[in-house]
Amino acid sequence: MIRISLLSPRQRSVLHLVAQGKTTDQIAAALGIASGTVGTHRHHICLRTQSRNVAQLLIRAARKGGAS
Repeated sequence: MIRISLLSPRQRSVLHLVAQGKTTDQIAAALGIASGTVGTHRHHICLRTQSRNVAQLLIRAARKGGAS
């Protein structure tokens, strides 16, 4: 099961914007952080959810009807 609750509030914000189709640069601008920091958050999101990448995470979440 995908546990979004394992993510920090900032990681959830990044994931939410990724799910909206935002690019790394758009996410960085929206959150007032560097593009590299967005990449770090994406990496940690994958580690915490045991996903190979954010795309896999989003697909798995969609198949399970959301995440807890």
